[in-house]
Amino acid sequence: MGKTERLYNRYANLMFKVALDLTKDKQMAEDALQHTFVKVIKIVDKINEDNIKETGGLLILMCKQAVSELYKERARSVGTQAYDEYTEREAVSNEELWETLISKEPEQYMRSALKWLKPEYLEPVIYRYVYEIDVPVIAQLLGLNVSTTYTRLRRAREQIKRYIIDHRGELD
Repeated sequence: MGKTERLYNRYANLMFKVALDLTKDKQMAEDALQHTFVKVIKIVDKINEDNIKETGGLLILMCKQAVSELYKERARSVGTQAYDEYTEREAVSNEELWETLISKEPEQYMRSALKWLKPEYLEPVIYRYVYEIDVPVIAQLLGLNVSTTYTRLRRAREQIKRYIIDHRGELD
């Protein structure tokens, strides 16, 4: 059995579940899985299959990227704009601030806010808010228990909120 086949056997079900959770469409989830493994074939020699956490995370991220690419392709084919313009610059509550930052803040500003986070906080944030992976799956990918993962996400949100409030306007 080749390396690609071993990776498929080990991770395909989890990848399909993540894609299905995102798309709510079995066919699109299957397409995302197929697109991902087409890319895996090209880089299979660079994948360390012995490191389950790293490999699983990489394949999940690649699958989520494939979902994103499929959505963008679909949006282009119907001629719609995939993203809303960001118009509101202030958030009133913590939750509104977080939602605004994650979903609508310009990419340059978010990169600035995230790059100083420690990896232990950054990894769960990327998995949760960029790739929209459920917390129990993130915990599994990172080898943490679920409560620790929730704590890291909460602390990261608090740190990002503080950073944004302290640096608001520097990139405007």
